[in-house]
Amino acid sequence: MRPEVVALRTKIAPYGLKISSFYWEQTPTRTALRFGEEMRHSKNSRVLLGATATELKLDPSCQRVTAVVCRSLEGREAIVEGDTIVLAMGAFESARLLLASDRQVSGGIGNRHDLVGRFYTDHPKHHTGTLIPGDLTRQYARELQYAPKPRFCICFALDDVTQREQKLLEHVLYIKPIYEKPVERLWRIARGRPVCRDDNGSVATYRVKFVTEQFPHKNSRVKLGTELDALGQRKLEVDWCFTDCDRRSMAQTLRLLTERFASAGLGTFKFGNEPPSLKNMTDAAHQMGTTRMASRPEEGVVDTNCRVFGTENLYVASSAVFPTGPSYSPTFTILALARRLGQHLLQKTVIEV
Repeated sequence: MRPEVVALRTKIAPYGLKISSFYWEQTPTRTALRFGEEMRHSKNSRVLLGATATELKLDPSCQRVTAVVCRSLEGREAIVEGDTIVLAMGAFESARLLLASDRQVSGGIGNRHDLVGRFYTDHPKHHTGTLIPGDLTRQYARELQYAPKPRFCICFALDDVTQREQKLLEHVLYIKPIYEKPVERLWRIARGRPVCRDDNGSVATYRVKFVTEQFPHKNSRVKLGTELDALGQRKLEVDWCFTDCDRRSMAQTLRLLTERFASAGLGTFKFGNEPPSLKNMTDAAHQMGTTRMASRPEEGVVDTNCRVFGTENLYVASSAVFPTGPSYSPTFTILALARRLGQHLLQKTVIEV
């Protein structure tokens, strides 16, 4: 972490605030474009494009996956076999494939306790607020800029002590500079207001994005419906539910952040007539929790090594296994889990050999 960011973190700590880092790539990663050539020349992998996994086949014991059935929109079918099967798909697709594989096991694979698809969470977000910068924001404006990318940026939250004492979830504020237009610059100069400047120009205000953690709830779920897609597969139905804990935590966190930002000299929030609430927030496309990790099959779908309970060789490497979803991007956690699973499988293979 840069010395200036460390200094800012030190200055806001007495006000019960903390800083976290997140990374912006220059452009979004498109796997086929960025890694396509490397995968084509790989000696230990084979990539099949344009195919959707539609079913998992089990052996007679129904404890070992023997094959993955894949279909294309053109009507072609492929059968993929392997000693170990890893579902490296999103939370929706992981749950869909397990539920859809119900020919040999009633209710789908890993669903003995009716937990596949349950505990679905996302990151509700509100992104139309404004921050009028204060003295401390002006002092550290360069540390708050979003460009040029790639770069590490920072976001704000209540400190751990406050969250623990008041039983609050992890909600985060991201602020993005909105630069002055000529008329705004004249307005500021005429009124003698100090400039807020970073390496990209003079900042008029900051756009505020409020991103929230959601309390895992069993009745928040995805399940198979009756409508079919182009491949003849049952489409998912999503029942995204919230609790009183979500509502209370969000309201209290927003109140405390507003007070503490002002006290620390970071600035003043303006939300107009629509302060953040679950009624005016959107999802972040961060689907999580539908095959949650647990120590026992009565509490989750995969064990602590990401293996689906009731199977010997089926694993999930995805945000689907998250038991909770703190309000940061899940990508790094997914990568860490995938790396950990890879090491576990390699160790397991060595031991068996």
